[in-house]
Amino acid sequence: AYSTSKVFANGFYALQMPRVPVKIAAVCMILNIILNLLSMWTLGVLGLALATAIASWVNSAWLYIALERQLRLQENFAQDAEDHPLSVTILKTICACAAMAAYLYALKTVWPHSSAAAHVVLGILGGSLVFILAVRLLKMKEQSLILDLLGLRRK
Repeated sequence: AYSTSKVFANGFYALQMPRVPVKIAAVCMILNIILNLLSMWTLGVLGLALATAIASWVNSAWLYIALERQLRLQENFAQDAEDHPLSVTILKTICACAAMAAYLYALKTVWPHSSAAAHVVLGILGGSLVFILAVRLLKMKEQSLILDLLGLRRK
């Protein structure tokens, strides 16, 4: 939840709306304090961890909903948002990451005694290739943006 909050907050920074994630984070920090006070007496340290996790997930969900709503309000995103909501992009990204994770797990399982350097090189190169192939198979629209930025897209 922490890393997704950072991603969604950066979306607001890109839209030049830095106050939105700050306000949401402030409310979630207050929620975290309240949940900590309520749970630390009954669950101890586990209650503190649980309260922090809950507040973090609330922060991520709230940022996601607010960013999705804001993108729908943007003129240049309005049509694309109806045809291709942010949730679809997130789901496809999770699937591509799962494919990469499966490759990395298989690499570790198949060659458990190979050198650390070999694992790093094969992990980076193979993992990147699997991720890129998954993105292509899932027909993610964002791949064309990346190819355009890198100047690799055929015109």
